[in-house]
Amino acid sequence: MFEKVTIKYDGEVLEFILAELDLATPGEPSDGELLQAICLRLGVNSLNGYDVYRAETVINVAPSGDY
Repeated sequence: MFEKVTIKYDGEVLEFILAELDLATPGEPSDGELLQAICLRLGVNSLNGYDVYRAETVINVAPSGDY
């Protein structure tokens, strides 16, 4: 079960507790649900171009890498 999410956004690494975000399933949110909740918290319209990576208890969100 996941506990927190980190996001690399606007040159900073921000951390949120999943239970504090507006999520229907805080322990196992879908990527879309998670990105929408983070958008609400950051006050932005979209996080297009961001990817979600799951680790043991942390979900990491970061800009997509171009290769």
